[in-house]
Amino acid sequence: MKGVLSLFVGALLWGAPFVLADAIPAGFNDEQIVWHNLKQGRERAEQQGKPVFVLVHATWCPVCGEYKSVFFDPEIVRLSQSFVFILIDKDAEADAASTLAPDGNYVPRSMFLAADGTVDVTLNSGRDDFLYFLAPDTPRQLRRNLKRALQRFR
Repeated sequence: MKGVLSLFVGALLWGAPFVLADAIPAGFNDEQIVWHNLKQGRERAEQQGKPVFVLVHATWCPVCGEYKSVFFDPEIVRLSQSFVFILIDKDAEADAASTLAPDGNYVPRSMFLAADGTVDVTLNSGRDDFLYFLAPDTPRQLRRNLKRALQRFR
């Protein structure tokens, strides 16, 4: 606890952005994007009336590591403020990850949830296989889907 308090105070003193959230930190721009676990994220979305973006990843996955850079894109950061972002570690949160595997248990999976918690199948990668696998090397697909989700859920 003392280490967490020191980190928080240090961030305040140095003026660094610091976000306290309930998801397991994983390097998907945890400093500028507020990530939640599935339970807290769904509750927050209901309270705030915001659409939900879910990312299922694994710490051992090299493609997930590459995908992290997408979340540092300034437009992705800006768009994230209009959503509740949920981050699920496939291994540490296996039950949550398995509930959000409509076309397989691969990682990374990026999807949007409808108000009732089901996956919105229309917001996907456009691929025939791995519908929720967005390009890990460019923010273009994620930007497009975030913008489409905002239009759809308004």
